[in-house]
Amino acid sequence: MTASARPVYEAEYRCFCRLADSVKGKWCDRNLYFEPFSDELKLAEIIVGDRATVTRAELAEGLGDQNNNVTSFKSRPAFKTSSVVRNRDDRLWK
Repeated sequence: MTASARPVYEAEYRCFCRLADSVKGKWCDRNLYFEPFSDELKLAEIIVGDRATVTRAELAEGLGDQNNNVTSFKSRPAFKTSSVVRNRDDRLWK
């Protein structure tokens, strides 16, 4: 598969980060570390799953000042394939 033929959800970057500079997750018992967002690492898009119950208002509150800089949308299973697509009916996401 060529780079141009890859699905959009695989358009990601990976990097090595120092654990000392990372943030340890506080909401679970596992040792998970996260790189904080910065000028070098910016959150660009959030795809909300079909079964997720988070509302637009809750997501906006969680994003805070970054809300206007991040694209977000609700996804759903495709009708004729086994893929996940953007739900174009925005009325279904309150």
